[in-house]
Amino acid sequence: MAKKPHEAASKFTNAFPADQILKWQKMVDDWLLDHSNPDPYAEPPPSTTLATIRLELAREEAADATQIVASSSPSAPERPSPSTFIRFGIELEERQRKLRLRTDRPGGGDKKAASLQERRNVLTRHIQSWNVHQAFYMPGTLPPEASTPETTGDVLVHDPPEVTKVWLPSALSSDVQATSCCQGVADIERRLRRAQMEDALGEVRRMRRVYAGLLQRVKQNISGTGNKANTRSKTSIRAFTGKIKLAVERYRGARAALISLDPEGSWKDMFKELRKEDNCGPGREEDEQSEG
Repeated sequence: MAKKPHEAASKFTNAFPADQILKWQKMVDDWLLDHSNPDPYAEPPPSTTLATIRLELAREEAADATQIVASSSPSAPERPSPSTFIRFGIELEERQRKLRLRTDRPGGGDKKAASLQERRNVLTRHIQSWNVHQAFYMPGTLPPEASTPETTGDVLVHDPPEVTKVWLPSALSSDVQATSCCQGVADIERRLRRAQMEDALGEVRRMRRVYAGLLQRVKQNISGTGNKANTRSKTSIRAFTGKIKLAVERYRGARAALISLDPEGSWKDMFKELRKEDNCGPGREEDEQSEG
């Protein structure tokens, strides 16, 4: 039983330069001797979070007298700030992911069908509302007949809402971004996507650790105790695999957006493509099917 973990550890160790291994070993030895030294096992805090960027953007918009402002016409709808507009579009994408995950689950009958339709109706209205403001901040992305608030929502939403394209600046080429988006909107998305990507990667890591512990607990304490207990454990495992899948898709979506918005940015040195085979561990079971 112990042979396989040792082989895996040796293979992993051999993947790094010898001087790097010595450096890490010294960090561990120093910490074991004196816990006031840096903890080599502590996960470094994220350098950027969505909450941090939201606060920065809110302060900038409050201080910038030349920011984009909504029309003061009584007939015009109240418009969100540019950062709120982009953030709402990113949140719409997340709602779409969650709804797609629900539609992929089998069974449920009429109760599930009714719940899905209600969620689709709500999401459709949110997309239509966002399209109204899109006509102001990204007018070049809409067809002429959809350029007014009265027609925007009705024109753009044809497909099921969970697959309807949310036309954020990152979905456009750089040339179209320059001509079809209000100044600063694409850069706002770039900053939010960078934070979203780091948040999502941290969520993947956290969820995988929880998932590994859950699998171990199920294996030790529940397996073989009866159908009811096993059904509950499988439901818990399924819920966590769904959360992992959402976080993986969120990371990939944010990274794809950044490739469009900032293709030569320094972020590419740290945030790599998250492949299917990368989404595994720690303590991955032999029969586990990696999500995504």
